[in-house]
Amino acid sequence: MEKLFILPYTKRNQLEKAGVGNVKRVGNDLKEFEVKGFLKSEHVGKEKLYLNLNVLDVLIRKYL
Repeated sequence: MEKLFILPYTKRNQLEKAGVGNVKRVGNDLKEFEVKGFLKSEHVGKEKLYLNLNVLDVLIRKYL
């Protein structure tokens, strides 16, 4: 799950390919992180992205 804290966003299939777990388990974990306020989901076309708001905030502060 360390990928959640390195990249500003992820998708379920990226975490599945990284060996974190199957699509169902990864989806449940992402939902739990969202409920706890670590992530925010956004639909982009047919995809659902999970944004790491803390990483995005650091990037915005650094480059703006």
